[in-house]
Amino acid sequence: MRGFVALLDRDWRDHRAIAAVMAAAILGLSMMFRSMAPDAGYWHSAALVVVPAMWVLFVVGLACDVVGCEFATRRIETLALLPASLARLWTSKAAFLGIMLVAFLAWTLGCQFATFLAFDDSAPDFARFLEEAGRAITCYSLPTVVIALLVATLVERTLPALFLTVVVAFGVFAGTAWLLVRFVPDRARDMWTLIGT
Repeated sequence: MRGFVALLDRDWRDHRAIAAVMAAAILGLSMMFRSMAPDAGYWHSAALVVVPAMWVLFVVGLACDVVGCEFATRRIETLALLPASLARLWTSKAAFLGIMLVAFLAWTLGCQFATFLAFDDSAPDFARFLEEAGRAITCYSLPTVVIALLVATLVERTLPALFLTVVVAFGVFAGTAWLLVRFVPDRARDMWTLIGT
C-alpha cells in the first residue's frame, strides 16, 4: 500500500504544475463567460455547454499528458526497472486520473457557484443546473474522456493525442447523431430536447 501511495505522489509531483494552471484557467474562463452573458439564461447554457466542455477539455489534456509523456520521454522504460509491477504502475496512473477527474469536476462546479456569488443577485435553480450538467457530462464528456485515454495510449504523444481526440470524438458524436436520426428518430428527438430545453 505504501508503494502505491508513493506512485500516486510521484504522478502528482510530475503533473501538479499543469493541474494548477488548468485550475486557474477554469476559474478565469468561468468568470469571463459569466461576465459576457449577464442574462439569467446563462445558467442553462452553462449546465449544458460550459461545465461539460471545460471539464472535458482540461481533463483530456491532463490525461493525454499523463499517458503520452510516459512514452514520449521514454520514462516508461525506466519505470519498468522499478521493483513495482507494471500492472501496479498503470493502476496507480488510473487511480491518479480518477482522482483528478472527480477533483476537476468539483472545481469546475465550484467555479460556477463562485460566479453566482460574483455576478448574480438572485439564486438560479441549482437543482436544475446540476441535473442538466449531469446529463450533459454523462452523454458527452465521459465518452470523450474514454476516447482520450484510448487515443493517448495509441498515439503516445501529448499534443497529437489531444488533437486526434477532438477529431475522433467529433466523428463519434456526429456519427451517433446521424444513426439516431436515421434509425431511431424518437431517441434523436430526446437528444435534441436535452440540448434545446
